[in-house]
Amino acid sequence: ASGLAGRELVSPHVDRRAADLIAVPVQAHGLPELKRILERRGQVLFVLKQFVAGLVEAGDSSAVIELFESSGVSRAESDPVVWNFAGLAYWNDGKAERAKECFAKSMELDPKYAVPYNSLGTVLAFEFKGDGSRETYNRAAAAFARAIDLDPAYAAAYHGLGVVHFQAKVYDKAIAAFKRALDLGIGLDE
Repeated sequence: ASGLAGRELVSPHVDRRAADLIAVPVQAHGLPELKRILERRGQVLFVLKQFVAGLVEAGDSSAVIELFESSGVSRAESDPVVWNFAGLAYWNDGKAERAKECFAKSMELDPKYAVPYNSLGTVLAFEFKGDGSRETYNRAAAAFARAIDLDPAYAAAYHGLGVVHFQAKVYDKAIAAFKRALDLGIGLDE
């Protein structure tokens, strides 16, 4: 049985029907049984996205990675949301290069989906904090800017842009980005 067996898998943001579909088979039999049941019901993508969203939200990166790698999802998945979630899990597990690959796959699948650009910007902002490279700064700022171009109301992308500008000591741009994030309603706890 999977290491996921016996876990509480319901997040406040997971659709209750999806949670009911996944809780019993995973708790009782693990991931192979979940995959078999979902394929039989023809609901793999919907439930997978709900399940992965709940695991990411709960900070359970190892479970997301286990699901992504062991179930064959990574070979067959064509949904950019799932790839972005996988990237976040890899990032949270300290695997930045694999995270960036997942974000790139998400962008390839849907170039107009803003979220993976923001996710990539976040990873690059952390890298910039460590290496101080102008190239890394430019790539991070460009990723956040692309997210903003795609979704001008994306407060988290403005916040990320502010962070990377602040790290680079480009304070006027940092202040402008932070102000825009606040205007769009980002909370101080985000």
